Amino acid sequence: MQQLTQAQLGEAWTLAEMVLVRKLKKYDSYLPENLQLMGYASQAFDISATQKWLQQFADTKPELSQA
Repeated sequence: MQQLTQAQLGEAWTLAEMVLVRKLKKYDSYLPENLQLMGYASQAFDISATQKWLQQFADTKPELSQA
């Protein structure tokens, strides 16, 4: 988890480029590709919130289970 928190996740639009079907709204098919990418990225990815979420788990110490 600590490695993930320190990893560079990139920009949301670069992640959106990996998604094959980015049409979320009725008229998305009429938009140019760059606007589709930006629209999808803004709705589907929240990089800063993901990093904060990962950080909360990286900061906790694992409990040792006794068998």
